Amino acid sequence: SQVRGRCNEGVVLTPLSEDKCILGVADRPVDFLIVGDSHANHFTGMIGEMAMHANLRGYDVTQSQTIFLPREYSRFYYQDDILVEHKNFQKRNRYLEELVALKSYKAVVLGGSFIGYYNGSDATIGIHGNQDQMSDKAFEDAMTSVVGSIFDAGSKVFIIKGNPILAGVSYECSLNNLRFNFNEVCSFDSKIHELNFEKWNVFLKELKLKFPAIIFIEPDQVICDQNNCVSEIDGVPLYLDSGHLNYMGSELIGRKYLERFGNPLEVLNQ
Repeated sequence: SQVRGRCNEGVVLTPLSEDKCILGVADRPVDFLIVGDSHANHFTGMIGEMAMHANLRGYDVTQSQTIFLPREYSRFYYQDDILVEHKNFQKRNRYLEELVALKSYKAVVLGGSFIGYYNGSDATIGIHGNQDQMSDKAFEDAMTSVVGSIFDAGSKVFIIKGNPILAGVSYECSLNNLRFNFNEVCSFDSKIHELNFEKWNVFLKELKLKFPAIIFIEPDQVICDQNNCVSEIDGVPLYLDSGHLNYMGSELIGRKYLERFGNPLEVLNQ
């Protein structure tokens, strides 16, 4: 968030302009948006590496606690045991809907703490003004609707599936090993991550059947192998806290992704 500045936490209805929130190559028209919450923001390093590699330009218009969903949906969360509706959630998404429809970008990249909503750990999604209609189905319906609306606007859809949440490992593990001459293992069992993502992955498969042109970006495939998920790669700590990546870690994941899987954004040059 410090690197991207007010591109992430700008004014809800008047975010910073395309010229102030550039990812990738600056001297060309904007090819794609990246939208979503702080988890979308922490992937700007990765997406910036992919955009630069493909000679593309992205516009970073993220907002914490605000995944991109249709305007009729809202975010509900508990504050001091009282259920509260996040009013700015709908305001920002109304703005984004109009932007996507107006500009007809080549693509929209959706990022966010999706499993946080799906697993109920962050907040929940429901119909605006109706707390009785909060459910997993509301989240699924909202995701299906927003993907359909982006395709209807003539843009391609990318979904960043997400990254592992650290389990039993400090985000400072590798730094603490150096500071204090510890010998802590800076990884955890990948089965924990797989279980956490299980329901989300099932839904994404169903979404892919409805919209075969969706492209998934899977940074967890860089962070995890069949046995372990790591908190550092090549001596570089990846995380800012237990769930968010730091910017250098995000950039490194982008470079490793390019090496192993190619560039998913390259399709925008075709």
